[in-house]
Amino acid sequence: AMHFSLGAATAGLLPAEGVLTYPKKYTRIVLQQLQPAEPRVRLAALGDLPALLELEEHWKSDVLAASEDTLRRRITAHPTGQFVAVSADGRLLGAMYTQRVASYDVLLTAQRETELELHTPTGPVVQLLGVVQRPEAAVGDMLRKYVLLLGRLEATVERACGVTRCRAYDASSGKEYRAYVEEGTDPGLLFHSEAGATIGEVVPDYRPRDTANLGYGVMICYELRAKARRTAVRSAHVDVARGGTAA
Repeated sequence: AMHFSLGAATAGLLPAEGVLTYPKKYTRIVLQQLQPAEPRVRLAALGDLPALLELEEHWKSDVLAASEDTLRRRITAHPTGQFVAVSADGRLLGAMYTQRVASYDVLLTAQRETELELHTPTGPVVQLLGVVQRPEAAVGDMLRKYVLLLGRLEATVERACGVTRCRAYDASSGKEYRAYVEEGTDPGLLFHSEAGATIGEVVPDYRPRDTANLGYGVMICYELRAKARRTAVRSAHVDVARGGTAA
């Protein structure tokens, strides 16, 4: 199912909301409506490195931008986990990077500089390593949604987690970092929580050079199996209410 979805996305077809999968433990049947999509989503390749490095420049930060070596390692180690959004004229508009790790817990002591060593090809957790886009191209949410869909289609994946950062924390305010995170109002955290993620623990020394966040990262987690069941039930109820039949 995952490879079929990748093929469809590369051909410019993405599913509408309300994808149904059956059975619960692995995906053998998928009920979905595929729609023409612009931009297209496809896997990143080593040949994309120049364009991917150009995207990293939009971070405007040596602390946040990934190096060519890091991008190369991501693609080489997990070629089916790196995604790009591509315009009709072939320009890369954005990219999202992932890897598989053994558990949520291993990320609680992760550090940005060494986290690629945590990659486990069959790990049950998809780690969201980062998403970047051109300022004029709002493709980050689309890439995130597609990665989460693939996680639902892959039977060996239980959840998708990541170590994100706050965008608006001000240390000079005197507010303790953990207290600020618990408020849940930071734009960086809202990007995930408003899409269904839970905000978890603070990760010390994740990015030691990220002085704006005092070196901290913040765990976020999407429960894919639970989400898949809730979505299926909700969609079935909507269909019945509209006079349709439940698959």
